[in-house]
Amino acid sequence: MPMQVCMGATMMCSFGMAPSSLVVLPTNMVFTSEMPDANIMDNIPLVNIMPFGMCMSPANPMVAAATAAAMACSRRCRAYRQRYAVGSRSADRTAGRNAHAR
Repeated sequence: MPMQVCMGATMMCSFGMAPSSLVVLPTNMVFTSEMPDANIMDNIPLVNIMPFGMCMSPANPMVAAATAAAMACSRRCRAYRQRYAVGSRSADRTAGRNAHAR
């Protein structure tokens, strides 16, 4: 037999950053230790199930878009660094030579 779950039960999403608490409205009039009991219908997001913090699922379109943007940015930054030798020792030496040539 499954365990009874009541209001305040801690839940965790495998792709979420933080745990959440179950919210059960007292409309069913079934209580355990003066706490409303959950049933199969208590599954409404933002009513019974609060957010789990930031989502990390690659199937989430927002996460996929952010990951793609970060990858594109890192490719552009790498290409810029290679083209202009930003932060390399050879660029520092070249800059030093140019400063003395004036």
